[in-house]
Amino acid sequence: MNWSSRRKIIYGASFSALLLAFVVYKASPLLFPQPTCFDTKKNGYELGIDCGGLCMLTCQSEIEPLSVVWARAVPVSLGEYDFVAMLSNKNTTNAPQGVAYTFIALDKEGKVMTSGDGVSTVVTDGDFPIISHSVELDTAPASVIVRLSQPPYYKTPEKPELPAVRSLGWVYEPGSISRVTVTLKNTTQTTFLKTPVRIVLFDSQNNAIGVGESIVPSLGKEEEKEVVFTWHGVFAKAPTTVRIYPIIDPFIEIR
Repeated sequence: MNWSSRRKIIYGASFSALLLAFVVYKASPLLFPQPTCFDTKKNGYELGIDCGGLCMLTCQSEIEPLSVVWARAVPVSLGEYDFVAMLSNKNTTNAPQGVAYTFIALDKEGKVMTSGDGVSTVVTDGDFPIISHSVELDTAPASVIVRLSQPPYYKTPEKPELPAVRSLGWVYEPGSISRVTVTLKNTTQTTFLKTPVRIVLFDSQNNAIGVGESIVPSLGKEEEKEVVFTWHGVFAKAPTTVRIYPIIDPFIEIR
């Protein structure tokens, strides 16, 4: 075999090898698919099936479930009550994309008097109230319990060191229409839109005597804004403590 023939064979073999390598490279994702967070398998860096590691979905073993701290019925007027419960999310960088809940009022014998459903945003690393307004009952319930859904949890962006929205103070004005005026401060460079702000009033024995909720249409970066909550009539006991809960979506990137 002369040199010309050998050279043709070498060139042909080299071209075939390159072509085969190219085909294998292109086909490898089909032949050997990479692990993903949606393939119903525990693979890659996952701690469970499609959760943990690099996945946004958090494994149940990584979280502390949402809990109910307390729940009660707050009298509004004769035969009318507001139901309120304090929930706690102790996870700092994990939250569900909302939680469904059911308030259940029980009489002295443990029988159901009424119930009502709702949905709330869940904040991270803290307590927050859920409220059901103007529930009509012939008699005061002996107790109120809350049942929570079991939604999946997802990773959330890191929270700023300071609260994104905080209360600078409040003023209570009794009267035929009692009111509490709260001054809110946005401590960030992010504008918050349609932000729920919830309020719970306590007497000197730390009993909840009034609750309320308002939606702040817009709170610009570093803006201060007054929010007014009102109730009909004067509270039997003047509030000594007022706690304000801005409900900030934990999945918003805050600057």
